[in-house]
Amino acid sequence: MEKQAALMTEDNANEGRLYLALELSKKRWKLGFSDGRSGRARIRSIEAGNLQGLGEEIEQAKRHFDLAATVVTVSCYEAGRGLLSIMLCPRVES
Repeated sequence: MEKQAALMTEDNANEGRLYLALELSKKRWKLGFSDGRSGRARIRSIEAGNLQGLGEEIEQAKRHFDLAATVVTVSCYEAGRGLLSIMLCPRVES
């Protein structure tokens, strides 16, 4: 099976967006970032529950993809153990 990136075919937002997928576990959170245009995702791992680290990784990913600091971050995550941590945390602003 060949892996392929799902790329945007039409850019209707001048500033773009940052897409974030989270894989949550008891010890570590795996983060996958994309701008929807690049073929390669930026993959990072942080300690579970490290909300400050999550905010820092979001900021770094925006710089990595040359996005403005004000672009919207769209995220999705699995409904696992770490879900409650995300739901109960204050909104992460970056």
